[in-house]
Amino acid sequence: MPPKRSRSLRSSGRLSRLSFCKVCGMLMLQQAGDWINAQPEWLQTTIKTGAGVYLSASGYSRLRQHLVYRRVEQGSCSLPPSRTLKSGRFLPRDEATKSIKRIFAPSPSAMHSLFYYISGPPGGGKSCLVQQAASENKAGVICVSAGSKPSQFGQDLAGAIHLLEQLPNPLMLAFDLLTSFGLSDSSREAKSQLDNTLEAFASAATRFQRKMGRPAVLVIDDASRLGREDFWEDMMETATQWANEGIVRTVFVSSDDALIQSISSRSRCCRTGSYEVLDVSDMEAHAFLQASGLKRLDAEHIVQSVGGRLMSLVASCESLEQGASIQDVAAAWRADAEEQYQQAGLLDNSPQRIAGLGVVRALLAAEAAGKQGISNRLWNQLVPEPSDKVALLQANVFAKRHQDRRIVFENQAVRQYASTLELDAQDAKHAVAGTEHGPSGDALEVM
Repeated sequence: MPPKRSRSLRSSGRLSRLSFCKVCGMLMLQQAGDWINAQPEWLQTTIKTGAGVYLSASGYSRLRQHLVYRRVEQGSCSLPPSRTLKSGRFLPRDEATKSIKRIFAPSPSAMHSLFYYISGPPGGGKSCLVQQAASENKAGVICVSAGSKPSQFGQDLAGAIHLLEQLPNPLMLAFDLLTSFGLSDSSREAKSQLDNTLEAFASAATRFQRKMGRPAVLVIDDASRLGREDFWEDMMETATQWANEGIVRTVFVSSDDALIQSISSRSRCCRTGSYEVLDVSDMEAHAFLQASGLKRLDAEHIVQSVGGRLMSLVASCESLEQGASIQDVAAAWRADAEEQYQQAGLLDNSPQRIAGLGVVRALLAAEAAGKQGISNRLWNQLVPEPSDKVALLQANVFAKRHQDRRIVFENQAVRQYASTLELDAQDAKHAVAGTEHGPSGDALEVM
């Protein structure tokens, strides 16, 4: 058996190999330099310029990747401050925050859904809760809002992850020109800002997943704005690929029913990866208003007018601070509710009027029976026409709760306005028939 070499001998052997490689590298560089010097001057200038551009671009690319990863590792929430936070009024909602944090900080075994969404009525406090949860669980969470122009989403996401733009760098312009030779038109189009941004984010997310053992999270607030452009499908396919690879969990935040239906129909197990932000309870609303400086009786009047819709409570407080009376605030909410009924076509001769008033009657009957809303089955019977469903749900009179698929009044103000409506004989007959009997004459339960 040959004797083992000592550590000093092994170290000297490694140094000898490194020295040999270094000498070979220096000889190769010297030969390359001699070859370049032997070329015409114009070719020397071209080669040296190209080499400088390539080395600068490579260094720039590494810097960009490092900055993107640092931002993903630290987390970023670029959502504009919600109205609640800007007003200085914040209502702690521990259960809601915990549920959202469970979506933001998944364990490796929890990656079982393609898409996740946070839904709820407009003004219910979704963005506020997202910001609160993101501030308590920053690592790996990137929050970005879809702007009014969907085509700028790539730019918004690039800003959120600190992705340095390539266009202001002249070296990168030359680098793109050199590397684009031989590419087809479709390949050049694929090098769009959104594609580059998503690619950079995915690369950083992959590195984050390897280090932390869990996926990064991309939260897109006001996600329904993305659906107005063709790249919505591309975004969904990208989110699917990320989920299958286990590197990114994509969370869509929206109040849009059509968008949520689209997301949930694609997901394998959307219920475990979703959360619906509902209105706060009357007790929480009273506590919130009294903590904001309102007297108990004034708080009761406000809650009676707007219920537990968080943004409505904040707006009411702001109106009172600006000198409005309780009566003025209540009148303003009644006027707003009347406008919503007009937009839904319930106060004119719109085609959906009769069916819509039947839903109003059924909701009032359900409330009198101690029920919350009506079943989706009864909704379909009262409003059989798809176009009528769309028209009625577009206005803020009715809403569909996604946790139990029930139809409810959109808010307390429109519910209060419903009690002031006077149904004529035809409306009342249709409403009662729809509430009590199905197409076959069998009694229906207001579930």
